Amino acid sequence: MNFSKESIEGPTPAPDGWYQLIFKGFKPTHTKDKSGINLNPVVEIVNHTEHDGKRVFDNGNVSSDFGQSIILALVHATGQQEVPSPNGDGGWSLPGVFDGENEHPNEPEKWNYLGPMTNQVFEAELYVDDYNGRKSNKIAQYKCSIPGCTVPHPTNLRRKNK
Repeated sequence: MNFSKESIEGPTPAPDGWYQLIFKGFKPTHTKDKSGINLNPVVEIVNHTEHDGKRVFDNGNVSSDFGQSIILALVHATGQQEVPSPNGDGGWSLPGVFDGENEHPNEPEKWNYLGPMTNQVFEAELYVDDYNGRKSNKIAQYKCSIPGCTVPHPTNLRRKNK
């Protein structure tokens, strides 16, 4: 039985640069220590002759302020607004809902995002990450699509390679 190099190493990542991406949804999971939730946005490169359909992964740990700022940047990149917390504490929620969240509160793998971000095309800067010898695309920054936005979105999400 023979396997291609790509099937073992994964597809060759797109070069660093700005790309159009489409938001396909979230694949929520627990963090490794089970103390929080990673939303794991699933996005793909679109409208590109060579790299169309390539997936780009991000984790979006909503247990930290920094993780929440990354998810908010994604929300704004898709042209959507966050939903203000009804209790007036300055918090916010994603637009839309997670079907299954109430039925399976401790099993985020069973949640399915239903909301206006799905299938929205947006722009983001990608870079090639080399983690333990495995290369993949990661998001360096999102381009905000909200006119007049004053939220200070993260502009350098590049992690140091190991």
